[in-house]
Amino acid sequence: MLNANSSIDFQPSKDDPWYELEVVKIIGSYYTIQTTSMLKGEFVAEVDHKAFVPYSFLKWDAENL
Repeated sequence: MLNANSSIDFQPSKDDPWYELEVVKIIGSYYTIQTTSMLKGEFVAEVDHKAFVPYSFLKWDAENL
């Protein structure tokens, strides 16, 4: 096991209010390299992608579309 330092830096975004939180203490972190795959799925509904962005909770927001 290797030891390393970690940091958290939240950036402002109109779609994600988490940047307003103060990081008081980092409890832990991990770094991994892996290969992932998705199982075959199906469409259950279609939505306007820009309208869905505020609810997606991914690492991109409307400013990057």
